[in-house]
Amino acid sequence: MRVMIFILLSFLSLQVLAQHKQFELPVGWQGNRIELQTISDKNKQHSCLLIVNSDSLRGFLCNNQLRIVREFSLPVKPGEKLLGGMLRDSSVYVFLQQKDKDELHSWAFNVMTKRITERVFPFDIKKEKAVTYISGGNHFLYITADNRTTELTVYDFTSERDFTSVRHNFSEKQWNDLITGGIFNHTVKLEKIDQEGDCDLDAVVKPNKIYIRNDTLLLLMNNHIDSTHVCCFDLKQHVVSSWVIDHNPGQPSAKKVSYSDNSFLFRNKLYYVRATTDSLLIQVVDLYTRAIDKSFSTGGDEPIPFKNTPIFQEGSRSSKSELRDVGKRQLLRKMVNGAAVITAKPYDNNQIEVVVGSYAKVYGGNKDNNPAYMASPNYVGGPMLFPVRNVSRESWSKSVHFKMLLNAGNYSHMEGDIGSSINERIERYTGNLKIPAESESLFMNNGTYYYAYYDLEVRKLVVIKF
Repeated sequence: MRVMIFILLSFLSLQVLAQHKQFELPVGWQGNRIELQTISDKNKQHSCLLIVNSDSLRGFLCNNQLRIVREFSLPVKPGEKLLGGMLRDSSVYVFLQQKDKDELHSWAFNVMTKRITERVFPFDIKKEKAVTYISGGNHFLYITADNRTTELTVYDFTSERDFTSVRHNFSEKQWNDLITGGIFNHTVKLEKIDQEGDCDLDAVVKPNKIYIRNDTLLLLMNNHIDSTHVCCFDLKQHVVSSWVIDHNPGQPSAKKVSYSDNSFLFRNKLYYVRATTDSLLIQVVDLYTRAIDKSFSTGGDEPIPFKNTPIFQEGSRSSKSELRDVGKRQLLRKMVNGAAVITAKPYDNNQIEVVVGSYAKVYGGNKDNNPAYMASPNYVGGPMLFPVRNVSRESWSKSVHFKMLLNAGNYSHMEGDIGSSINERIERYTGNLKIPAESESLFMNNGTYYYAYYDLEVRKLVVIKF
C-alpha cells in the first residue's frame, strides 16, 4: 500500500513539475475585451508578448530564456485592431488596422535605441480589398484582392515603412474556388494556419488555407475531388509558381459520389484525407515532387488498422465537452455530411501524430423551429441537399475523429498509445479559470512551449512554462 501511495504521489508531483509559472506581471487593466498576441523571430529564439485594450498597447520583449529584456507602450486609436507583427533588425514591428478604414497603421520599436516610429499605409478601396494577414518570423504579410480582376497581391513588410509586393493572376476557375458571394459583391476567403499546438479546427476545415514557411507563402486549395492546387509565393525572388497534386494518378475522376476531402501541410509534406460513405483514404505526399510517400485506405465494413485511438465524438448541445466512442460508419457519414479534416504535428521519439475526422458547426433551433436546406460539402454530379435548422441563437462544434502515429522517417504506421497534447494539458491546467479566447496565447520559445493569458480578476499577465 505504501508503495502504491508513493507511486501515486510521485506521478502527481511530476504532473505539477511539468508546468510552472514563468512570471506574473501586474498590468492593472480591466474591461470587456483585452487581447493578447505573441510574435517570435524567425528561429523562435526570442518572443514579444503584445497586450492591447481600447486605447493602449504594451509590449514585452523576451530573450531565449523568456526573461523580459525590454518593455514599450503605444497608443491605440478607437476601433483599432491588432493584426500582428514581426521581430527583425533589432526592432519590434507592430501592425494595426482601424475598423471601416482601408489603411494599415504600423509601428516600430528599436530595441537598442528605444526609439519609436510609425507610418500609415492607405489602400484604395476602389481598386483592392483586404483579404487577410499573417505573421511569420521576420515577415508580416498583408494580402489584398483586386476588385476588377482575378489578382491577389501579397505585401511583404520589411519594416514599419518598407515593403515589397508579389502579385498573381488566377484563372477564372481557380478564382471561383477562392471567392464567396455574388458576381458584384464577392469576397476572397483564405484561412491562415497557426501550427503552435493543436490547430484550430475552425481554420483547418476550410478548403483554401495559407501557410508561411521562411521566405515562402503557400496557398493550398482543396475544391475538387482527388486534387490539391498549390500556389507558391516566393517572397525573396518575388515570383509565383503553381501546380496540382493528383491524389489518384492514372485513374479517372469519380462520378456521382458524395465525398469530403481536405489537406494539411506539415514539414513540406501534404497530409491528405478523402472520405466517401464506404471508403477512407489518407496520404502523405511530397509537396514539391508530388510523389505519394505513403497511403492508407480502408473500406466501409473493414476495420481501421492504422488508428492508435478509438473513434471519438466530441461536442453536444447538452455538453460541449462530451466525449464518447462511436463506430467507423458514423465517422464516414459525419465526414461526408460535415467536412473532412486532417492535421499533423510532431510527437515524441521521431514520430508524427495525425488526427483524422470530421468537423461541423451545429446550430440549435430558433423560435419558429423551421427547417432549412443546405448543400452537402461536395457531390460529384451536382448538389445534394439535406435539411438543417435555420440560423439560431445557439451553436456548438461537433467533431468525430481518431489519432494515428507515423514514423517521421518513412511515414509507416507505428503502434503505441498517444499521450495528452499540449492543448489538452492546458485545458486541465486552466479548467477553473475563465479566460476569453482573445486573451490567451500559446507559443514556442527556444524549443519550449509557453502559455500566456491575461487574468482579469487579478489584472495580471501570466506566463506558464509547459
